[in-house]
Amino acid sequence: MPTGGGEETQVVTGSGGSLFAVAEPGLWFFDLGTPGVPTLKVLDKASLRAAQFRDLPKGVEIDRDNTALSISPDRRWIIYTQIDQAGSNLMLVENIR
Repeated sequence: MPTGGGEETQVVTGSGGSLFAVAEPGLWFFDLGTPGVPTLKVLDKASLRAAQFRDLPKGVEIDRDNTALSISPDRRWIIYTQIDQAGSNLMLVENIR
């Protein structure tokens, strides 16, 4: 949405609600369009063009449910959350009233 108000405009696709960070030169985000190969892209705020920055290693699974990306102010470091394993526990509880 423009800073002065008005209609919102979609500028990126293939990402998610928590898969972005704001740092120069614009908006950094994960493109998850290709299964199993997340790509880090940056949307230049001046040109509104997205450019590929880096493919993550094949098989990396980005955690889509939590804040997943941060860029250091000098843009030398990125941090992201990934899922290494997922599981759950079943418990049988008897005689609950």
